[in-house]
Amino acid sequence: MSHSDSDDERPPTRRRVLLNNSDNYKEWERSILSRLIQKDLDEVVEADAQLPSGAPAAQKAWLRKDRKAWAVVDESLSTAVHDVLPPHVLDINSTTPTGLLAKSLLDHLRTTYSAARATRKAELYRLIWRTDIDESDPMVSISLMRRAFNDLTASSVVLADSQLSYAILIALPSSYATLSSTFYMLGDPSSADVISAIHDEFRRRQTQENGALALQAKLSRSTTKGSNWHEKTGKFGSGRTKLPVIRDGTKPYCEFHNTNSHSTTDCQAAQR
Repeated sequence: MSHSDSDDERPPTRRRVLLNNSDNYKEWERSILSRLIQKDLDEVVEADAQLPSGAPAAQKAWLRKDRKAWAVVDESLSTAVHDVLPPHVLDINSTTPTGLLAKSLLDHLRTTYSAARATRKAELYRLIWRTDIDESDPMVSISLMRRAFNDLTASSVVLADSQLSYAILIALPSSYATLSSTFYMLGDPSSADVISAIHDEFRRRQTQENGALALQAKLSRSTTKGSNWHEKTGKFGSGRTKLPVIRDGTKPYCEFHNTNSHSTTDCQAAQR
């Protein structure tokens, strides 16, 4: 078999996900179940999993799979999560019921970190309905709201897509009132359309603001350049050049007018 053939047959590997907390539980669960399936260990963590009641060889094979599955799950946990596990899911030598150590660990993690947990649900609902979208970058807040919505629906909570749409529109700052009113008149807008419209409006404002800042900077540079030119040339708005007054007697000087254009003797004002 050629090297290229071997590469073609090798299953693609995916990035391993560590469970850190409730925020990344959904991503972690998808990752760990995929790894268990790839290793042919998924049967020991299924909802109806139980130790075979047949021959000892079958039971021994099951227990071996159970321990391997437990190890796969345990190594996918961050230190913070692993350190707070209860003893009954950590002791691989005394599991109750027998042969369901991996399933017990998964069940505990699901109960503790998934969106199905009541306190987690409350947190997700709060993100959807109590978020105040930041005007400086609305897409950051909207991304969190969308993620909370997806986590809730993934935990069997029934939510209409339009509920997310209205939650986003309500949370927008007052400067987006015209956009919100437009969608209210449409009736049950899709979240994709709402998010897309907000993104486009945000980009338009950014472009406008950047253009105004660029123009202001250009005008500032122009004003500074003009001021420097006047200072260097001695020329002012009238276009006249201001020359220094000489009083050493080499040129006429008028004490009344402080100028070299005529002398004090010749000054008509002095003669009056």
